[in-house]
Amino acid sequence: MFEEMIVLEIADAWSGPTGGLLLSDFGAQVIKLEPPVWKRPLEVRAARRDDPVFLAANRGKKSVGLDVTLPQGKRIFEDFVRKSDVLLTNSPPSVYKKLGFDYETLSQVNPRVICCNISGYGLVGDGVERPAYDMAIQAVSGVMSVTAGEGKIPIPAGILVADERGGIMAALGILAAYISRLKDGKGRQVDVSMVNNLLFSYSREVVDYYMRGKTGRVLPYEQTRKRADYRAYETADSYIAITAGRGQDKWQALCKVLGVPEMGFDQRFDSYEKRITPEIRMEAERILEPLFRGRKTGEWLQLLSAVGIPCARVNSMHDAVMDAAKTGMIVKVQSPAGGVFESMGSPLNPGIKETLAAPPRFGQHTKELLGGLLGYSEKQIDMLAGERAIVVES
Repeated sequence: MFEEMIVLEIADAWSGPTGGLLLSDFGAQVIKLEPPVWKRPLEVRAARRDDPVFLAANRGKKSVGLDVTLPQGKRIFEDFVRKSDVLLTNSPPSVYKKLGFDYETLSQVNPRVICCNISGYGLVGDGVERPAYDMAIQAVSGVMSVTAGEGKIPIPAGILVADERGGIMAALGILAAYISRLKDGKGRQVDVSMVNNLLFSYSREVVDYYMRGKTGRVLPYEQTRKRADYRAYETADSYIAITAGRGQDKWQALCKVLGVPEMGFDQRFDSYEKRITPEIRMEAERILEPLFRGRKTGEWLQLLSAVGIPCARVNSMHDAVMDAAKTGMIVKVQSPAGGVFESMGSPLNPGIKETLAAPPRFGQHTKELLGGLLGYSEKQIDMLAGERAIVVES
């Protein structure tokens, strides 16, 4: 779809490479500009070619070893910017501006370039230099306050939601800027704040908060959405999640399937408003919990689905991956070391049959891109390699 787009990616760990992965899956040529030496332990790990973090987020990209802190490296970087549409980074604001990755600086080199940076707190405002690991972002955004019960120790979500959403929003922002550029010919800055991304998840609750005169608060899950007909239950062999909804018809259907049809008409439970009160909810759960343990999950899935009650097995990661393989979400990718490995495919383009291009070896495309894209001579490339401004794969 975007085969004409050239993206420079100077990013480590997960958020930036995830944004680049989505663009690569959409057809863009994504060029990783990688420093000769990573310093932080997380950077070192994420750059290892045999690490799942690198393998999962970098298929189909190209790699150039480049030291942008040297004058020669900076000139090469600017030559890449002249030939590219996008620069994608995930740096703290001070590093971002110090290295000249911002649009204000690079627009002097290429007025059409789109500069996108992912950071914990954005590029402007108080506290933007704070370290921004995923759990810290979940904490400051309030997500951790709603994943545990009242009075319990806050816990993060089990996956990297802040990093993941940061990469997704970066790809979305870049594509929006790219389409806008088709109309006005101008580049622009795309500022992705991971905190703001997670706050956006609160949109519904924020409206409710202000409508109630700033007196409301987002309560933990178990106090807002946990109901006897909206939760997970232990079965004879695993767990099942049911979401019967607010309607009395679904509640009555649930009770009938469970073998207690009279409960569907019991005045204690005959309205949604009653069923969400803690006392009534716990009373209903005391009745339902042993009933669910009386059958296996597969049996409940058949019985509940037959009467239109949304339900699902609570999968382990193994189960979820096996299901994903059936829907074409697991793809085969060439390995940098040879052979193939399995990875998660694109949710917007499932069912890919061919083996996808490998994540790049470090510096694998330095000579190719400096010579082909930038027009450097072989003599120039050899000289720059000798000056350690670039790294050429041996």
